[in-house]
Amino acid sequence: VLWLVPTTAIKTQTINALKNRNHPYREILDKKFSNEVIIMDIKGAQSIKKSDIENNLCIIVSTVSAFRIKDKEGRNVFKQNGSLLEHFEEISKEVEKNLDKEENGETIFSLMNVIKMSTPIIIADEGHHVKAPLSIEMFQRMNPSIVVEFTATPILAESNVLVDVGVGELKDENMIKMPIILSTSQQWQKTIEEGVSKRDELEKIADKEKGEYIRPISLIQAEQVKEDAKKIHVKKIAQYLIDEHKIPLNQIAINTGDVNIVLDGSKNMTELGDDIFEKDCEIRYIITKDKLKEGWD
Repeated sequence: VLWLVPTTAIKTQTINALKNRNHPYREILDKKFSNEVIIMDIKGAQSIKKSDIENNLCIIVSTVSAFRIKDKEGRNVFKQNGSLLEHFEEISKEVEKNLDKEENGETIFSLMNVIKMSTPIIIADEGHHVKAPLSIEMFQRMNPSIVVEFTATPILAESNVLVDVGVGELKDENMIKMPIILSTSQQWQKTIEEGVSKRDELEKIADKEKGEYIRPISLIQAEQVKEDAKKIHVKKIAQYLIDEHKIPLNQIAINTGDVNIVLDGSKNMTELGDDIFEKDCEIRYIITKDKLKEGWD
């Protein structure tokens, strides 16, 4: 199985879930495949053994970008790889004719060719992102037995919907754990002011709870990272929180990819990890640009 996701963050989340034997994903896979399940990323797949594929369910989790390219040069999945030689011993001419070749006509011992020979099941997470001609060409190149998309926003005219799960069913299964309250404002400052007020209100409620430690965090999405007088950029929001709402620097973090810091300089967000859940972490506001696309919600 080739499990393709749109971002590195979602790739990490997916691998962690699939490797965790107590996670519902892995529990069902172990039950169906008698615990003979191997989870790997692209780096691990570069040394996948023939016996691994023959005797186990092998799931390779990767970002789409590792495969969705026009120029194959320099991409490891398409490169000659001596570690994969055993997969190409005693293959039929019928199979070999569909594999990628060198300029001299010799078959490339590549991970892509191993994938092709395996006629994989492809899982496309956030499948609405893989509708472009380049993505379709990518899937065709992989020689799949089936492509299954997961998406909350299907392009219905182009999709052969196999299973449709409604929001009511998700709620009944406790998969929606938060109230969603939507309000709008013409002024961005008013939106943030209401957000600060609501977060403070929630923290007062949380402080009264016994047992599990709860610290509400406000995630604020800026229009852009680059400073621009006409745009609501990351620095403008941070300065507004500091100047107008007197939020301490150690409670504000910026996480945009280019800039990943807590404003007091005590922590680098890329190194923070699960520390954000600890009681001694003071972060209450995270300013970002694209994190909602990466599963932060």
